[in-house]
Amino acid sequence: MAEKKAVAKIEPNRINISVRPLSGVGVLLSYDVREPNKKLLLKERKRLMDFEKTPVKETEGRSEIITLFLNADGDLFREPKGKYCYSLSKERMREKIIRFLIDKNYQQTEIIQNEVGSVDTGSIRLAIGRINNNAKNLLGLKSKLIEGRKGSGYRINPQYKISK
Repeated sequence: MAEKKAVAKIEPNRINISVRPLSGVGVLLSYDVREPNKKLLLKERKRLMDFEKTPVKETEGRSEIITLFLNADGDLFREPKGKYCYSLSKERMREKIIRFLIDKNYQQTEIIQNEVGSVDTGSIRLAIGRINNNAKNLLGLKSKLIEGRKGSGYRINPQYKISK
């Protein structure tokens, strides 16, 4: 929950209360008070306190696209390469899966299977699970490199761009 800041400004005939989250747009409550009215002030004070207790939904900005590189040797990496490198040279099917999915929308598992020359779709699913696990651990990715959708297939997560 984000913190909020409240500022009350009392003038002779008006009370202005400005409430805003520290990271966003707020609310201005303005009241015309001809006579000091303790009930009104207590009511508005309670309303302000209730507002401060409500959680603020932070707007998530669009995530930055992370560029990954896949070289001819089968190394999938991001900068700095010495720290973030996943070598696919010994895992040819996994490398073929990634190369096939680059710049494509969702692809059915059966199509991926035929393209990479796999025996069955189960081995494709298993390979994609291992790719995601290794990419998370070796490349320091926060979300899956290859995302799947039931009925649609698999694709490279749009949060990542892979350059050959």
